[in-house]
Parts: sequence; C-alpha cells; structure tokens
Amino acid sequence: MKYTINYFRENIEKTLSGLNIMYKNFPQGDLGTLDEIVLENSKVGVVIDYWGEGFFGVFLYDYTKKEEIINILLTPKEDVEKDKLFEQCLRYSIQYQ
Repeated sequence: MKYTINYFRENIEKTLSGLNIMYKNFPQGDLGTLDEIVLENSKVGVVIDYWGEGFFGVFLYDYTKKEEIINILLTPKEDVEKDKLFEQCLRYSIQYQ
C-alpha cells in the first residue's frame, strides 16, 4: 500500500487546511494495533483505519446530507483497492474543506 499513515503525515496533512486532523492509536484493537486518522469539519467526517494485521478501513459521512458515503474494510491482500479507496477518500475530503 502506497498511502501509509506516515505518507499521510508527510505529504497530505498540510494540504487539508479546512479540516481538523486527529491521530489516534489503540494498541489492543480487534485486528491488532489500530492507527487511526480522523478528519472533520462541519460538512464531513472521515475516519481512516490502519490495522496491525494489514486491514484498511474508511468511513466517510456527509454531515450536510446526513448520509454515509463510504464504509468499507479491506483485507491485507487488497493493496491495489486500498490505494484506490484512499484516493477516493482524499478527493471527498478535499471537496468538503
């Protein structure tokens, strides 16, 4: 997977000035250690999950429409899909800044 949490911190975080960004860590998650990125403003809420066992999850909620846009968990073998999902999530996040 190209878009690791470190990649996000170093390359993407600075481009998302219209969103509050939080990083969370849960060492005892269901699928190993969970590193989480939370992006939020009054229009959108995004949660990006990096699981220690290689799972990758994204939840995106549009507050203005009161609608869930994305809610998906990908397996460790789905690296190409993980990158595509991350890019899709990033496009939505930029759109809602």
